[in-house]
Amino acid sequence: SLDQVKPAEFWASSTAITSIPLPDDPGTIDVMLGKPDTASLTHKGIRCNRLGYNSAEMIDWRRQYGDTLNVDIRIDESNLGYIHVKHPEASCYVKVPALNRDYAEGISLWQHNVFRNFAIRRLGKDDPVSWARASVEISEIIQRETLGKKHKSNSKLGRYQEATKAGRKTVTVPTPPKPQPVAA
Repeated sequence: SLDQVKPAEFWASSTAITSIPLPDDPGTIDVMLGKPDTASLTHKGIRCNRLGYNSAEMIDWRRQYGDTLNVDIRIDESNLGYIHVKHPEASCYVKVPALNRDYAEGISLWQHNVFRNFAIRRLGKDDPVSWARASVEISEIIQRETLGKKHKSNSKLGRYQEATKAGRKTVTVPTPPKPQPVAA
């Protein structure tokens, strides 16, 4: 019951600006909203969603705390370009970039799973180069579909296009380096 108080007045009195705690750093919001998980920090870094993450801080932590360390992480499912890793003793988080940043930056977990499934089914491989190729091939398929005849609405196509509009950059597939001539 509102005890004879108008809802708008009650709302205004209960949401005073000073009563809502806001983080000092906007980056803290990413940590707070990230999906919590645990992972092992090894000499290769951290593996999460089949992507690798590592940084200078992670190397220092391994030196300080041992070869294998279980850590709490936070994952921003809308951008797999980085994860946040909780310090083993302090209550702070460190932003750790993906090792394959060209691929992971700006893609969502949903897109990553679409690329992986496509790469496994169509290319017969499950590795970062195949995921990047899958991204390019899927983009080309979507372009052909949208330029072609009118078709029924497809929710997956729409979701992919919305995710792409939200800031996903174009992935370039790495080409192997050309062999250098060896002097005799």
